[in-house]
Amino acid sequence: MVLKNPSYYPIRTYHDFEHTEAETIVDPVTGIWEELTKLNPYEMVVIQYMLRPIDASWTKAGYQLVKKLKGEPGANKEPRDKFVGAILGLFGALIDPLIPKGEPSKSKSTKDEPPSLMLHLSEGEKEIINVVERKMSKLAYSTKIRILLVAPKEKMVSTPINSAIIGAYKSHWHTAINSLKPDTDHWTNIKYWAFKEWEQPIHDIRLKYRKRRHMHMIRKRWFPHGRPPFILNTEELATILHFPGIDVTVPKIKTVEVAKVQPPPELPIAPID
Repeated sequence: MVLKNPSYYPIRTYHDFEHTEAETIVDPVTGIWEELTKLNPYEMVVIQYMLRPIDASWTKAGYQLVKKLKGEPGANKEPRDKFVGAILGLFGALIDPLIPKGEPSKSKSTKDEPPSLMLHLSEGEKEIINVVERKMSKLAYSTKIRILLVAPKEKMVSTPINSAIIGAYKSHWHTAINSLKPDTDHWTNIKYWAFKEWEQPIHDIRLKYRKRRHMHMIRKRWFPHGRPPFILNTEELATILHFPGIDVTVPKIKTVEVAKVQPPPELPIAPID
């Protein structure tokens, strides 16, 4: 799993699942646990969380975004503009002693400071500022999430289980901020280049290699494998990494059982031309 946007954008946490008026909370991990209970006896799903503590250097880009949204002076400058300004400033400091000094001007033109942009921000921009600052105020970890399905070869049907687990992680989806999404570039499935029949032998070899490598990396907990890690703080980790509580209120969905029977003999059948 990877983050859709940069790491200083947070995902939905347990604050977003609390209903203050009803005094209830919908636990986001119940969807994952519900799908795990539907596994067959011969199937096993491994969800691996790898965490590494990091310093606060990752917050620089987040604070720069906050300054830009607030409209603070100098926040909209690109790194190239800052570099050019530093070179010009150094050049000016070198030639300043060579310039004859005149009498200081009595009247100095003062430029009015621009008013704060906070009053002109939309509610969505204010929410982004609040959640980004809240995420950067907490301890964070460099994170990787990996998923592995193990089953006998003749009974392996991975699509329904993968879709269900990925759908359970989508409960943290926030279109305006951030979300978790699958890293499809590192799936074990391999696409054919051009001709399926000609590539079949090579395709089988590559598929076996990728499956064994993925399982080996999970067993060895090899952190560099896959995409670069993303950053989650303690609040986000507490939301996705915990056992569901007993007193958690979740929506109850009634399922309808359907039995498969043979069609009736009197069913009319139209001839096929």
